[in-house]
Amino acid sequence: MADRSQVVQISDQFSKPTSPSFGVPQGSILSPLLFFIYVNDIGSSLQHGRLVKYCDDTTLCSTADSSEALEIQTFVDLNKCVQEFIDINLQTNYSKTNFINFRLRSTDSEAGPAVMLSDTMLEEVDSTKFLGIHLDRGLTWNVHIENVCSKLSSGIFVLRSLAKYCPTQVLMTAYYGVIYPRLSYGVAVWGATANIHFTRVFRLQKKAVRIISKLRNRESCKTAFKELKLLTLPCLYILETTLYCMSKCVLTRGRDIHDYNTRSRDNFRTGQHRTAVYEHLPSQAGVRFYNKLPNSVKNSHSPSEFKNRLKHLLMSEAFYSTGEFLSATWVDAT
Repeated sequence: MADRSQVVQISDQFSKPTSPSFGVPQGSILSPLLFFIYVNDIGSSLQHGRLVKYCDDTTLCSTADSSEALEIQTFVDLNKCVQEFIDINLQTNYSKTNFINFRLRSTDSEAGPAVMLSDTMLEEVDSTKFLGIHLDRGLTWNVHIENVCSKLSSGIFVLRSLAKYCPTQVLMTAYYGVIYPRLSYGVAVWGATANIHFTRVFRLQKKAVRIISKLRNRESCKTAFKELKLLTLPCLYILETTLYCMSKCVLTRGRDIHDYNTRSRDNFRTGQHRTAVYEHLPSQAGVRFYNKLPNSVKNSHSPSEFKNRLKHLLMSEAFYSTGEFLSATWVDAT
């Protein structure tokens, strides 16, 4: 950075101009790319865990067979990261740094790991917000569902207020502004929550659709979903999970591991597992959804065509549950 100066303003008072010796201009299109290049090597020398980096938000993920091993691994890796931050003139905000210990079983009687960052003992939290998604230690998604429902309730209030004066077209625009983003963001992950929580979110979506279509509270809105060409929450979950699985996961077909001419040799195979949590992973749920699709969707010639055909299928059927989708039958012309 050359020939630039900066000042600090507090109320109506300004500091004296200073000339920064390094940095990038705020608001520049090139600045984010330069920052990514600048921090790209952080964490490359970690011995145990791995870093998840998004802009200036850095998260360390570690796994171990015991709390003692986890303490040692996190202490070594965390402090190595702090030293790397110091080496490139970045500061660590200790007050905003905490950790969460993910557990599939309730082990409250068992002491968790004590995580140290330099000379600071980090606070253990039961839930944390990570890139807009609320994670809890048991991956129950309870906290995230509460947040989604709160945002949806606010959006429904907006729709109800607009419905007094605005036509359907305006209400649809508002739906995609205040309702749809809350439903779609991260649904491939949190959509596998307990059915009671999933149904709670779905009810709020149906309430929004009734407002748009001017239906009574108890009136079915399945036809309204089709007429408005809106994806139900189960359909949205199926769509996002299937697309994620097809684009991000390494998949294996039956024909890849055997030469038998079985009926399902062209289907993708799910991984072996012992827990329900693994079964609900997007990589596994997406495989089950894909295998159930008709050949008219599977035989698409491009990813965009596959997405459009799958979306059209789900809109036309307006499934109210994933079970309804998995038990559906189609007559294929291809």
